[in-house]
Amino acid sequence: MTVYWRASVYYIAFWGAIGAFAGFISVRWTQLGITPAQLGILAIFGPIAGLTLAPILSRIADARGTHRVILANSLLLMGASLALGVFVQNFVGALILSVVTSIFACAVSPVGDGLIARMASNNGLQFGRIRLWGSFSFATISGIMGFVYAKTGYAPMFLLAGLGLMATAPLARKLEPSQDIDLEPDEVLRKTTSEAVVQPRLEQGLMVILLVNLLIGLGLGFVGPYYSVRISQLGGDATQIGLFYALIAFSELPSMQFEKRLAKRIGDAGTLLLAGILYSLAHLSYALAPNAQWMILTACLQGFAFGLFFVGSVRMVDARAGSLMSTLQGWRNAMLGGIAPLIGASVGAWLSGQSGIQSVFLLTTAMMVISSLAIYAARKKL
Repeated sequence: MTVYWRASVYYIAFWGAIGAFAGFISVRWTQLGITPAQLGILAIFGPIAGLTLAPILSRIADARGTHRVILANSLLLMGASLALGVFVQNFVGALILSVVTSIFACAVSPVGDGLIARMASNNGLQFGRIRLWGSFSFATISGIMGFVYAKTGYAPMFLLAGLGLMATAPLARKLEPSQDIDLEPDEVLRKTTSEAVVQPRLEQGLMVILLVNLLIGLGLGFVGPYYSVRISQLGGDATQIGLFYALIAFSELPSMQFEKRLAKRIGDAGTLLLAGILYSLAHLSYALAPNAQWMILTACLQGFAFGLFFVGSVRMVDARAGSLMSTLQGWRNAMLGGIAPLIGASVGAWLSGQSGIQSVFLLTTAMMVISSLAIYAARKKL
């Protein structure tokens, strides 16, 4: 199997497993009597792990050349813990599940994305054209499972998603090691302290990229647990929730495919700015949506935004990362998936309890506008 397809099949399996539960878990919790404010509490543990443990594990992976080992073991443990969700019946159980799963999941994104981004760079491939297979899989599985859960209820999703993640672990072992770390562990430790290794470029452009991830992460952190709950409030069912997430993911495909080509025309700052604008329009639409159908129809805006923002920021960080490919992706992930949603989930939980979920979407819209202004102000640094 070629490098392209090894990486693509990994993303197909991983994001398919994520698609089996990510869009539905909040509704399952509300069915168990968990309040919107408690949903915000459950959402903080992933960011805490992303801020504290993920950078440590990413640095170990870079220093010892154990990217594939850490990634495979993380997937196995994440899948096993998630499968236990079939036994959860109350907030305490959901709390324990959230803590354990967050710990095991925290290294998957920085290590996996960092490794595959470097694979793409080393082999003359475009990261976006590999990553889009993950979005295709997520969209397909989300749409299918929406129909399934409408018939069966949400309880089976934990077991299905858990088994899917565990099945992805062997695929992680098949990924290509970075050329910087395809050595014995002792030799890697010597090499990472020598001048032979390309050192990271800790310049202003990197700081801007991390700041943008922080700001957009804040906006997404406010509303993270509430997309499916908002659809339910507007009269949608499991089928429509699945369609919502499917349309977002399918809409990511063209922007991931053409992100690099677009960046050559309008610049890295231009692609990030366009993503910020699209994120703003999407969340304003959700806040003002009169029904679930309107949310589904406008979900494509969020998909376009995510494709540009995620692929662009991963690519930009990798270009500056040198030998610290997972470490700096860990920093990016700590901004986007750590400190930002940690703060955002807490604020979103408080605001949803005070003013309702619609107000959280309005707050996210404002945050995305601020993010866009910050990108424009710092455009010459990228």
